[in-house]
Amino acid sequence: MTKIVSLKQFNIERPEKILYDLPISNETDLYNNIKGKRLKSFLHKSEEILKKNNIEWKYEELTEKKFLEWLPYYKEKMNELNHNIWATEKWYQEETQKGYNIKALFFYQNGKIVGSGIMAFKDNLVSLAFKATDRITVSHVSYGSLGSIIDFLRLKLICKEGNSKTVVTRSRNAFGVINSIDYLDFRLRFGYTIRPNLSAPILSDVPVNDDDFVLFYGLQNGELSLYALQSKEASNKEEFFNKKSFFSSEIPFKKIYY
Repeated sequence: MTKIVSLKQFNIERPEKILYDLPISNETDLYNNIKGKRLKSFLHKSEEILKKNNIEWKYEELTEKKFLEWLPYYKEKMNELNHNIWATEKWYQEETQKGYNIKALFFYQNGKIVGSGIMAFKDNLVSLAFKATDRITVSHVSYGSLGSIIDFLRLKLICKEGNSKTVVTRSRNAFGVINSIDYLDFRLRFGYTIRPNLSAPILSDVPVNDDDFVLFYGLQNGELSLYALQSKEASNKEEFFNKKSFFSSEIPFKKIYY
């Protein structure tokens, strides 16, 4: 059973969901935004790495028929991770009714789908709506995952769409519990800025993992900070937030203990 910690003792509120924004206009900007030499080197070799692993990719307009054909794969991958199912036929219909153009990036290894990324375009806004991948090893270097290649190629393709775009994606706000710390680290290394999703609930508590630790964005007196929460007992053994360097100069990073 997941342990829940009250944030009232710290006078902190936690947005249940957060948004990531990334303005990009060309591939040069995209590369320059990436922080970390190893990540940049890995992504620069994306096409070479995919070819080495016999993976081909296809970028296409996503009709409702093709979307429905993809849904079983997405659901299978989300169920493997115990994640909620957000991609539905209703979502597709509502987005197209709002005027969004839905496109997809599909990855195939030996003819079998192993990865996918869905995007929704409207004017100068692009939503990285969904991503689903197999758990396969494409490289043994840091950040060397198929998921990181999918994100990178999505951004490259957005650059080629023409005109400046603002890329938006979202996640739950409890890293190390609901989603991984590496997920947050990866987003920050790409240069995304963080803001609360104000259409989602603002909560007064946060779950912690089995190591009594969580990272989350919280609001204190209206100021957004990245908080590392850990039990005092666990901190005597090891401070988990010293394991990562978070590349965010705009948002303060604070440690709190319960």
